[in-house]
Amino acid sequence: MVSGSDYPTSNLFLLEVWRMKEILQLNCVDRHDYIRSMAGKMTQKFEKYWGECNLLKSIAAVLDPRYKMKLINFCFPFIYPDFDAAEQAAVVSQSVSTPCVSRVSTARSMYQDHVRTIDVIRPLKSDLDIYLEEDVGEDIDNEFDAFGWWKLNALKYRILSKMVKDILAIPITTVASESSFSAGGRISEGHLPVRYLGVPLIFKRLSAADCEVIVSRISARIDSWLSKHLTFAGRLKLISSVLCSLQVFWTRVFVLPKKIIHLLEQKLNRFLWCGSDVKAKAKVSWDKICVPKKEGGLGIKRLEVWNKASVMIHIWNLFARAGSLWVAWVEEVWEIFLWFDSWHPAGYLLDRYGFRTVYDAGRDIGPKLSSIIRNGEWYWPSARSDNLVEIQSRLSEVVIGGDDLPVWKSSKGVYSCAETWDQLRVKLPSMEWHKVVWFSQAIPRHAFILWLALRDALVIKEKMCSWGFFGPSVCMFCYGCNESWGHLFFDCNFSRQIWRALMSICLIPNPSVDWEEVIRWFVKDLQGTSLKATACRLSLAAVVYHLWWQRNALLHGNTPRTEEDIVSQVKRQVGSRLLAKGSKQSVTKNLALAYNWNLQGLLDY
Repeated sequence: MVSGSDYPTSNLFLLEVWRMKEILQLNCVDRHDYIRSMAGKMTQKFEKYWGECNLLKSIAAVLDPRYKMKLINFCFPFIYPDFDAAEQAAVVSQSVSTPCVSRVSTARSMYQDHVRTIDVIRPLKSDLDIYLEEDVGEDIDNEFDAFGWWKLNALKYRILSKMVKDILAIPITTVASESSFSAGGRISEGHLPVRYLGVPLIFKRLSAADCEVIVSRISARIDSWLSKHLTFAGRLKLISSVLCSLQVFWTRVFVLPKKIIHLLEQKLNRFLWCGSDVKAKAKVSWDKICVPKKEGGLGIKRLEVWNKASVMIHIWNLFARAGSLWVAWVEEVWEIFLWFDSWHPAGYLLDRYGFRTVYDAGRDIGPKLSSIIRNGEWYWPSARSDNLVEIQSRLSEVVIGGDDLPVWKSSKGVYSCAETWDQLRVKLPSMEWHKVVWFSQAIPRHAFILWLALRDALVIKEKMCSWGFFGPSVCMFCYGCNESWGHLFFDCNFSRQIWRALMSICLIPNPSVDWEEVIRWFVKDLQGTSLKATACRLSLAAVVYHLWWQRNALLHGNTPRTEEDIVSQVKRQVGSRLLAKGSKQSVTKNLALAYNWNLQGLLDY
């Protein structure tokens, strides 16, 4: 856009636009495909905007005493094809020469016309003819005022000066620079860093102050959820689907400062365990949470590792020569280093053979690969060590001038952010019980409490006593034994009755009441996606959830529920889940189990 604080007028337009067209034409034959494509699209827009002949702007240029028709004859060959430039210049010349002031026939004018028919009278020159015949003024003053020039010469060109007022008064753009680049406009004027698509454009390393925007956005989202009564599973879903996604674009563009990474993960951790951004004791450490579910975690990714995997796409774009202006610029200045890059079949020569080999080769540490290639052949100094002999013996395997094929260490040989993250992260042993907790039909809030139980993260009274807590350690269900893990699941008579009642609904007679044996039986004997296996897994998670909920309710003085109430509620919740996620085929294979869970509705479809 051509603009300025002095409201540039139409006589300046043609002088700028021909140069734009010339630059576009040069870039249409650029050696980079991306630049050629971009220039081609811009040229189409230019042609559509300019049209066959922007006559008004051309006439305005003629009326500038510095240019006149000489500017038209100079710049039209750049704007139009050779066969069309002269024709378009003639159109401008004819349009300028056409009288624009009409005459009213009077007695005097009629007499003059009669005299011209009978006498030979020297024709009078118009203001325009006199103006065009004069030499153009020197364009030495960038502050030249076309309006001021015509005002001084108004007596000389009485008729033409009136026409100039109307044409030159047309501005190049209706938007002044102070309007289009002011702080109140769409584009902010200022110094780097400025923001584009929400991220800062900077010329130095990203600082913690530059990242305040993403921190404040996450804090605002957390604050907006404080009034909602969210379960652990609900907060986990918000973290994985909303809070983590807010930082994806930033992690793909920048390497975030470690201070910001720590601050963001701290906010996520606090929100998970207490629902706000205040300090609270975590039930499971953040390191154990940020691993895949099959390794005992919650599937959240560590921000630092994910950030590294995300920005590696820029490395892939360089090697794959992705269509990017940035990649095209890097290719201009990028060369392969002799000792530091992996161009040799042996890999990185410096890492493989050490600095002694560099010394034996009689070369510096920083030369480019092109320094040992002459006329398309290898030009290596005489080998003075076994390592140099080995290096030179394998040079025949390297093709000079051939196209490199970039291959990423992934299943398909191309960049994959997920696979790169999996290679960078620290892996933990797989947990056999992860499929007992996490499966497609699982009820999220039940699964989360079961996950805490299997991670030994539920704070029972026996654990509190080991921490030095002095208080009653009696079981809140039976008031007869101390509350230990084995007693709560399922040695206590209260929990044992509930567990056996639900297993009988699942057609499991005489189930074990030992917690370790129960989990071992689920892992080894209840695999697959059958209706029976699904109902048993749902029942286990529901029993653990409701027993823990009832235990905490009694601990805080709430009204107790009977075994029948809990069994009825579990049966309703698990039955609704099976009805929503089940299929007619799975029900017909086990009608007795279907009737126990009230799944007759699936038979009607």
